[in-house]
Amino acid sequence: MKISSSKIIALLVTVLIFGGISCKNVTTGNTDNILDSFEPVEEVIPVESGENVSLTVNINAEKQAYFDLDLENLEANKVISNGKFDGWCIDVFKPLNTNDGVYNNVKLFSTDMVEGWLQINYLLNIREELKANDSDLTWRDIQVAIWSMLANPKFSLDDVPLTELPSRFHEDGEPLFSYQKVEEILELVGSEYEQFDYTQQGTKYAVIVELPVDVQTVFAVVEKN
Repeated sequence: MKISSSKIIALLVTVLIFGGISCKNVTTGNTDNILDSFEPVEEVIPVESGENVSLTVNINAEKQAYFDLDLENLEANKVISNGKFDGWCIDVFKPLNTNDGVYNNVKLFSTDMVEGWLQINYLLNIREELKANDSDLTWRDIQVAIWSMLANPKFSLDDVPLTELPSRFHEDGEPLFSYQKVEEILELVGSEYEQFDYTQQGTKYAVIVELPVDVQTVFAVVEKN
């Protein structure tokens, strides 16, 4: 059976993006082997001129997201520009330098209208409304909900011990987020996301920032032009 070149490229993109991603606050390591197998994931869309981007990572200063992501070396495109964006973590268990960590030659991928990302993108669009209705809702609650909605890598709070989460999510054996609020977010998103109009101008969605396989991959939040 012949496989088209476009399918091979999509396959390689999938391996690169989801082969290894995480968010613990460590710097780097080395990975010698490419994964021999992986679970199927929803295809994402390469951003035009988004192949050799420079990224600087810090903890979000305003506590409105997990990260501040500062992107440079982008040429003009219809998705994302140079500048600073709210950023979130895709997985939990691999390192990321969040103290002015610089990563060069990273690639960007859009999730706009990608089926597997609709729930997360819906959450990004209602986040401000959720905070307006609940002043105690924190970025940690939103981040744990994002982890819980990802199909790959699969994450479940029922299966992951609290101490295995990044240190910013627990203290003295107690969670710094609300299990109840996370569950409420998941139920709300699950019941409403299919009715949302993702085509309208100003709609928020995730742009994946692919980092080396031994470092976690993050995503920036952009708005549709």
